Amino acid sequence: MKKQYSVYKVSANLPMLRDKIVPGCTIDSGAVPSEVKVFDTREEAIAELEKHKTIVYPRFECRKAYYEVNEWRMDETVIDDSGNVTKGCDVAEMDLSELDDADDYMP
Repeated sequence: MKKQYSVYKVSANLPMLRDKIVPGCTIDSGAVPSEVKVFDTREEAIAELEKHKTIVYPRFECRKAYYEVNEWRMDETVIDDSGNVTKGCDVAEMDLSELDDADDYMP
């Protein structure tokens, strides 16, 4: 059995519904991962994941308001002796400070 860990960033624009902004909210967004790093041990991957925070920015454009979410995630991929692949996921701590500041002027 072989395990491999990937740490990466996913950026997505999500509807401005604050209760929907939770860890893992970009999983179903269809966004393409970037800044991918691969590790052989879980400890190395967690150390890398802890260097980053998921950041959420409120965006206001003409007739459009949304959240820009830059989420850091870690995937664990397990390949057993038969070649079957199993995946698991973890996410970085979420920083909502930009949202707290935006509460003063949100429409």
